Amino acid sequence: MLSFCLLLIDDPKDKVVFEKLYYELENDVLNYAYSFVHNKNDAEDISQDTWFCAAKRFATFRTDNWNSVRNYIIKITHSRVNNFFRKRKRNQECLDKLGVDYLAEYVDYDVVLNTVCENFEIKEIKNCINMLPQIYKDVLNFYILGEFKAHEIADMLGLKRNTVNKQLARGSAMLASLLKERGIE
Repeated sequence: MLSFCLLLIDDPKDKVVFEKLYYELENDVLNYAYSFVHNKNDAEDISQDTWFCAAKRFATFRTDNWNSVRNYIIKITHSRVNNFFRKRKRNQECLDKLGVDYLAEYVDYDVVLNTVCENFEIKEIKNCINMLPQIYKDVLNFYILGEFKAHEIADMLGLKRNTVNKQLARGSAMLASLLKERGIE
């Protein structure tokens, strides 16, 4: 996984610093996630998401203070944990509407969730979001699909809250227009 994260970083010096940071905090991130989800596979997924997010935004990190970088990585992990629980809750609600038992071992969740996505036109919303300029894609994906709050998005992307709020407002207006064109309101 580290090699994929390093591909997201352009500066060779940053790659060395990121690799050192990864090896120092890898277990801390995994243990922090596990302390909430109590499932090794889910904790590993959250850890992976955390490191990908950190790698994407590593150029904005101030690596002169390791303690603040560690705290920021843990903050990203906490956001990913929150996202995990939000998604699980949302998926459970969707599955309840379909009358599917979430805990059933024989259920292929990918098939069920794809059915749910089709039923609730989420795929169409994703397609419309992907048609928007990049600055709106990120915030809308986090806000609509990831169910993050504006201040969480600002923290993750390293932006001011006001900037995120403006991008959400403008992006939402563009998205509403695209959805209206496609007959989804």
